[in-house]
Amino acid sequence: MAAPSRLLVQGTPDDDFLVAPFQPSRLVGGAGDDILIDSPGSDSLYPGEGANRLYGGLGNDYYMGQYAGGTQEILDFDPTPGNIDTFDFGESAENIAGIERHGDDLHIRGYGGDEDVAVFHNFFLDPAFRIERFRFNGKVLTDKDMLRAFHFDPASMPHADEPPSYTEGRIRLSGGEKPDHLSAGDQATYISSHWGHDLLIGSRYSDVLNAGNSESPSFTISPHRSDRLYGGPGGDYYLVDSDWRHAEISLTEIQDYDTTPGNIDTLHIRGDESPVYTRVTGEERGDLVLELNTNQRITIKNYFLNQAFVIEKIRFDDGSVLDEAAVRQRVGLPPANSPQASLSTPEHFYVDAKAAPAIEGLLDFVLATGAALARTGLQ
Repeated sequence: MAAPSRLLVQGTPDDDFLVAPFQPSRLVGGAGDDILIDSPGSDSLYPGEGANRLYGGLGNDYYMGQYAGGTQEILDFDPTPGNIDTFDFGESAENIAGIERHGDDLHIRGYGGDEDVAVFHNFFLDPAFRIERFRFNGKVLTDKDMLRAFHFDPASMPHADEPPSYTEGRIRLSGGEKPDHLSAGDQATYISSHWGHDLLIGSRYSDVLNAGNSESPSFTISPHRSDRLYGGPGGDYYLVDSDWRHAEISLTEIQDYDTTPGNIDTLHIRGDESPVYTRVTGEERGDLVLELNTNQRITIKNYFLNQAFVIEKIRFDDGSVLDEAAVRQRVGLPPANSPQASLSTPEHFYVDAKAAPAIEGLLDFVLATGAALARTGLQ
């Protein structure tokens, strides 16, 4: 079968910020510390040497590792069932120095020192963040092999209430009074948590993520100090309640990664709040932080990095709305570049993307990667 045709987005020997257009692309960073952001389709991401950040989402994405030095940080969020993302190390398993778990992240290390590492963010958190295939010179490990190596057997969880009920045409998924992990199934879902530091993960459709009250009752214990809300494709609607009763700072973190064109996401801050009295801070390529009068802080991760992370409307109960232009003005930043295909890229042209190597069988995890497992650790 012929390799799929992808649009080439070529970087330079310097630090690049490469953003795919709205079609399958091949992002080639070259040397330097690069940021690569994919399209809504199946993309290839080639970071090159350096400390790189790679963002993948919808589609079957292909990542090419570089063990010539530098850190590769990968965040792949795709709640689509059945998608197959691949990370190709371009090396045999004997050249892997260690496979480690650090919290929710998977680290795979080379022999080039502390900075020679590929970091897969949130790999242990939820299937929506997992790379499904890891290639070592044609040999393959799956995400299940990686989980098994750490004796990690994620419990199955319901994706809807039983019996089913609906709100605003979406099936409901409800939490309780303790910290919850609520992950939508493959349909538009109304996810509602209550007390506790909860984890809410949306579907590939337009979901409602209702964080409730992020302060935990005194009898609950959670390893996290915030509600964490992850949305993706679709016009998602985030609900956060403002509550003056907070005895300590209440934290809500939102990450909405959606590269599809024309989507409108909304954050609705409910309660006696107004943008006039809300402290708005942030910096270019960083997070947006909203500090409310009620000892609450809402962080929208990577808001100023690229349009893919922007929540287009921030609503208040007094009828006020902050859009991206108003937010950037509040923090003293110029208008966003639109459209942004790349910050340092010559004119695009088409190429045939490199085909992923054929699967030659499953690498026995214990016997063939003994060296890799020598440094396996749990932190």
